[in-house]
Amino acid sequence: MDLLWLLLEQLKLFCCSMLASLLASISGGGGGFILLPALILFGLPFLEALGTHKASMLFIGLGNLSRKNSLQNFNLHLCLILLCIGVPGVILGTVLVSLVPERTAKITLGLLSILMSVYTLCSKNLIADKGESKPSRLRMSLGVLLILLIALLAGALSTGAGIFLTIILTLCFNLELKQAIRYSVIFASTVWNLVGAITVGMMVPIAWHWLPVLLAGSFVGGMLGARVLNHLSKRAVKYLFTTVACLSGVLLII
Repeated sequence: MDLLWLLLEQLKLFCCSMLASLLASISGGGGGFILLPALILFGLPFLEALGTHKASMLFIGLGNLSRKNSLQNFNLHLCLILLCIGVPGVILGTVLVSLVPERTAKITLGLLSILMSVYTLCSKNLIADKGESKPSRLRMSLGVLLILLIALLAGALSTGAGIFLTIILTLCFNLELKQAIRYSVIFASTVWNLVGAITVGMMVPIAWHWLPVLLAGSFVGGMLGARVLNHLSKRAVKYLFTTVACLSGVLLII
């Protein structure tokens, strides 16, 4: 009986992790709205659930990278910005998590997410082919500043960073929506979460005994999500992103 209960628990964890990673892979973020509450319902305290959630998202990027030519057309300069600016921001945000007025921050982010979803729905520029056009220095400078802000939020709060990073990459760095989602999955959902998990793991315990099945779920979800995103039309991705951003905003508020 104990063995059956253990197997059912592992299956539930795998499904939650896979669904969270699948959602994040095709919309740029939002997976934490599935996995973090699930871990809390499984009995973990908030900070332990936060660290475990961040650690479990490590393989979502590996799942995305498993498909052929997955790194094609990635901009090295932008990758360095997301690493050199984002990683220190995540560490600082994670250290300062106890100082953040979480309720106020989540309501503010929720409202911004809803407004962002309305903008995404109305904008035609997000799915347009932008060719070789480059953003201005002013837009790139603003983008770097916003990336630092988003990284701080990624460390301090449980979810939402990937969605915000996706929209910033489209607005400030002139990426098409699908491209921006791929960057968000690799950096916000994978690299930043890994850094956050290590930082949280230095302060509170992580449910290491659950990590193998959670990592397996994130790998499968990331791999499936990469294939689904590749076959979706730009318009379908736009509507999916809009829906996830709006739902994320509502969930943050309530």
